[in-house]
Amino acid sequence: MNHKLNTIYFKDGEDLYVSLKIFDLCTYIRRFEPSLVRDVSKFKITYMSLLNSIWKASIVFDKIEFSRHLFNRKQIVDMQHAGFVRTDIEHFHIIVRSSMDYVIEILANLLNFKIQNSSFSRFRNTIHEKEDVLGQDISDLIKNTEWYSKLTKVRNKLIHSGAETPVYFNEGNGTVFEIDLNEGVKGEMHIFEEYAVEYYSEYLYFLDKIGELLIDKLVLKSLPPKFRISGQGIKVLSHWANSQSFYA
Repeated sequence: MNHKLNTIYFKDGEDLYVSLKIFDLCTYIRRFEPSLVRDVSKFKITYMSLLNSIWKASIVFDKIEFSRHLFNRKQIVDMQHAGFVRTDIEHFHIIVRSSMDYVIEILANLLNFKIQNSSFSRFRNTIHEKEDVLGQDISDLIKNTEWYSKLTKVRNKLIHSGAETPVYFNEGNGTVFEIDLNEGVKGEMHIFEEYAVEYYSEYLYFLDKIGELLIDKLVLKSLPPKFRISGQGIKVLSHWANSQSFYA
């Protein structure tokens, strides 16, 4: 398994789940120390929105796996499979990119600073203005998000510039797709299962790490209990991360 996934994946009997320290922290504060945040109601809405984004992205993985199985069993034709999966791949980029804005709202509410805009991109570009509040470790973590820059470029091109992610028929393993940025040159080719493991693991690891740094910064009275995120999509990602043959 991807080494970053190893730090956040856990097993309890037959139950495979992800645990991220940002949600350990948020649920702990809401239940036991709500005075730590400026607006408890908004804080809950924001971190639940982030949680829903993680869940929706995992559903994309489950849908792609399911579509491929239907295609292999000849229950859908190649054009249907390509259309379904292409839409899901585009949705994956949109979900992850948009959900990072919730991180900025959580930080602002928890560390009590004002933001004019919750855009993660804008915040990262002007992070020097908040380094005193955030501390060096959190600031460096936010700065060093190259994976986010790559996903955001694709997402912005999809939304604003007519980019596409066509999916190609493949008799081998995995879902082959192209990132066509509509720039007049051949796009990058990827296997989505490998692509998802790489970028989603970076995304989850970032959320776990920023939660860990916030817990250290706040010096909580007691350690938060683990908050579990499970579901079929979480199992699918684990399967992709552990397998060289993505489909039976």
